Amino acid sequence: MLDAKPSIGGDPEFFVLYNKEPISADAFFKPKGRGRKIFFDGFQAEINPEPSYCREIFANNVQRLLLIAKSRLPENAILFPIATIHIAKKHLEGVNFECLRFGCSPDYSVYTEERPEYPDGRTHLKRYAGGHIHVGVKGYSMFNNTQHIIKTIKLMDRLAGLMSVVLSPYDDERERREYYGQAGTYRLNSHGIEYRTPSSFWITSPILLSIMTGLTRNAIRYSANEIGEKILESPEDEEIIRIINKCDRKSAFDYITEYHKIISKYLSNKRVKNFEQYPLAKKSVFKAISMFHEKGGYRYFFNPSLITRYYTASDVLPSGIDTFANFLKHFDAKEVKEIFNGGEDTWKYNIGK
Repeated sequence: MLDAKPSIGGDPEFFVLYNKEPISADAFFKPKGRGRKIFFDGFQAEINPEPSYCREIFANNVQRLLLIAKSRLPENAILFPIATIHIAKKHLEGVNFECLRFGCSPDYSVYTEERPEYPDGRTHLKRYAGGHIHVGVKGYSMFNNTQHIIKTIKLMDRLAGLMSVVLSPYDDERERREYYGQAGTYRLNSHGIEYRTPSSFWITSPILLSIMTGLTRNAIRYSANEIGEKILESPEDEEIIRIINKCDRKSAFDYITEYHKIISKYLSNKRVKNFEQYPLAKKSVFKAISMFHEKGGYRYFFNPSLITRYYTASDVLPSGIDTFANFLKHFDAKEVKEIFNGGEDTWKYNIGK
């Protein structure tokens, strides 16, 4: 399975800020419809980029839709991909009824049959943005095997789920996981697995997209060999649930460090080619991930309000985790922050708190 080529897709959501205030996405986008790639889904907007077997091509597909979405907004409006946003009652006045609803088709969990009780969208003054990642392998029989599906989702938790905590350990993530994105949540679709634990933070930059989609995809690759068995040895499921649902950044990084050692050793012994397809195997990439952890998360380097900049400046800024890792060889963390953010404060916007 190491040579499998899982496709990568997703349906990430984002909020819209207008004059630094949250505004329902139905003010600018149409509802979900057949073949529509950009639409409002509740208070937030959603994009459905074309899937690809290549992370770079998928990032280009995400970029295209983000730029189209941005072009439909007035000058003082921006895309804002964070997990939770606080709103006021005035932000719900006159919105489409769909913007007042919570919950849709139920999520499944590999750990529990319990389902969260969603709040009343007419009175609940928080909204949540998911960043579900879709993966699949054409003709692969694992999707007919319940136990293999469970194993794969648990590997996704240990790789992409824990990484999401390392990269985005913020309060808005904890708030979202009261209702959405808890450990082990998924759906099965015609194309394969929809991993529903991550928020949409990973679309902030193609670099974050590269890490998260790469790790989610690799869970399928590892699920049919001994490397997957080794990763699943520790910790116990209960600890994975706690770390992800409570956003325990330190514990998440400790296990990511352990998995880095396991994966790099295994792939080195197997003399696997194309190491760039296995982001957690490379020392340079792990060093970059360590830098995110040291600085408290991705927002040290990336400002969510500058999302379109990171996709349109790929000719001068790194656009993948490998190139970002090489970038860090030549600049210290403070210089990288200055280059990416232009010296702007990542939290200059009032988001309702």
